[in-house]
Amino acid sequence: MDVGVVLAGAGFSKRFGKDKRVTELGGNTLAGTTINLYQMAFDRLRIVIRPDDELEKLAPSFRAREQDEVIRFEKAELGMGHTIARGFSSLGWDFGFLGFLDMPFIQQKTLDELVRVAILEKPKILRPVLKSELKTISEAENRPAAGHPVGFSKDLFPLLGSIQGDLGAKAIISSHARDVKNITVDDYGIVMDIDSPQDLAYSRN
Repeated sequence: MDVGVVLAGAGFSKRFGKDKRVTELGGNTLAGTTINLYQMAFDRLRIVIRPDDELEKLAPSFRAREQDEVIRFEKAELGMGHTIARGFSSLGWDFGFLGFLDMPFIQQKTLDELVRVAILEKPKILRPVLKSELKTISEAENRPAAGHPVGFSKDLFPLLGSIQGDLGAKAIISSHARDVKNITVDDYGIVMDIDSPQDLAYSRN
């Protein structure tokens, strides 16, 4: 069973104030840290970035394997939905997760468990959910309990490939609510996307 991850990273970091993807993080860039994390858990990566991105600056430590793919999406300015759609277009995997380059703090054990469940149980949609007691952390109170990466069966790839604008995959998940398998984890990283420098400062503590 082919299981991979689409990493959407063609945004413009408007709320962060500068390109957050190249922000230094533990001797690497934010994007590079995220890519390395996913590469250790997944056999297949498809990374969607902008045409003008310099991969050497974006993720200096990234070494693509034969089965990894970097897509330079020419219409990133149309919104996140278009970027996700491009990532899931013409995808030959059996199961694909959707992740984002600005979420570098997900634990390795979380990704490993998601891959394991995807292979063994073959759900239509697979989603990590934060344990309720962790919602008491002040930084988590205003964030959704459900996080990323979210996995989808290949049957849903055509729907993911039709997303437009700034919409994510929420509508697809909602319309297939009965098909969603949730895995409860004690990993704040699944909801920790870096929107501001303050988010990064908290996560370093």
